Order: sequence, then structure tokens, then C-alpha cells
Amino acid sequence: MVKLFTDNDLDGLGCGVIAKIAFGEQAKVSYCSYRNLNQRVERFIANSENDREETYITDLAVNVEIEKKLAQRMVQTFVKQYCVGIVHAEQYLSELGNALNNLNPHLDMIALINVGSKKIGFRTIHDEVNVAEFAKTYGGGGHPKASGADLTSTAFATFVLNVFELPPLKSDADRNEFNVKESPYVVSYRNHIDEISYIIRQTDKKFTIVHNGKKLT
Repeated sequence: MVKLFTDNDLDGLGCGVIAKIAFGEQAKVSYCSYRNLNQRVERFIANSENDREETYITDLAVNVEIEKKLAQRMVQTFVKQYCVGIVHAEQYLSELGNALNNLNPHLDMIALINVGSKKIGFRTIHDEVNVAEFAKTYGGGGHPKASGADLTSTAFATFVLNVFELPPLKSDADRNEFNVKESPYVVSYRNHIDEISYIIRQTDKKFTIVHNGKKLT
């Protein structure tokens, strides 16, 4: 399913019509104003049943708090040797990039896509990753930890088309203290197709893994 939030003016109505033409019955359109957009988007993303729906906002912009929540609905893929988190964002790029890097330190960088302006930004917190050099492969440049490039057809294929079918990352619970490797109890993980794995600590060097009800080791 595809969810579109758009303005209730003439341009917004046009966006809704295009969404229906492009996606048919899969498109669900909400016509909003700047007064109620943030509330309606926040209510939508708070519902876990909507986690796998593609979400678009046209003609309007949410505030920074909602932008951060939307940005957490990112996908992960490998581009060259780098593990990259990809998210669509129109504003607050540096703030979002740094926040998402800190929340997902396993990622080498965050790619922030703005289809409207045809720009892509790259942010990293890792000293060994130079996103300025990475951006040069797409005709861009910048600083070692913050760079950007035009969203060329090559970049669009890499960061949009090729990852369109990927499910969004499931974020870890904030300030998690219990579901960690060192826990003396059972540690559990759920993957993107809702399979559950349990890691049971036997000794300091021995663990038992039960995946989807089947003991693996």
C-alpha cells in the first residue's frame, strides 16, 4: 500500500489524482492543511500496522520532530563496500543524518534523498568513512562527514529504484538494557518477515540459538 499526505489546495488535489493513476486502489490519499498535517502524520506512523506502507508527503512539510520519526522508517542496503541507511527527507538534513547515525552506529553512512529538489546528501559519524570521496562517484563532493550530489539517473536507480521493495529497518528500543548479548537471560530478535530468534547463553563462550522454533546450535 502507498500512503500520500498532500495539501487540500488545487496542487494537492492534482497530486492525489496522480497517486491514484500511478498506484490505483493501493493508494490511500489524505488531504491536509498545515494546521493538521503534523497530527495526522504522527497518528499514522504511530500505528505499527502502517510500518510497511510507503509514505509520501507533497506540497506540505512536517515539523522537525515528525521528520525524525519519518526518517526512522529507513531501509538498509550495501553500496560498494559501505552499509548505507537510506531515507527520504526534505529538510533538517544534517540534524537528521547525525541523529540517525547515532541511533544506527552499524551503518557506515546515511543517504538522505530529496526527490523534489533532485538532491542527495550523505552523512557519517565514522572517521574511517569519507562521504566526500563517496559523493564524487555521483558527481558531488563536500566534507569528509557531510557531502551531497545531484540525484542523477544513476543515483536514483541506486538509492530509490533498487531499494523500493526493501522493508524498513526495525529500530531497537531506546535505552535498551536487557535484550543485549551480555544478558544472563534469553535474548530475542525479530526479522523483517516476523521470524523470531532466541539466543540462550549457556556459558561465557557458548550460546544456543533457536530460530523460528528450531534449534540451530
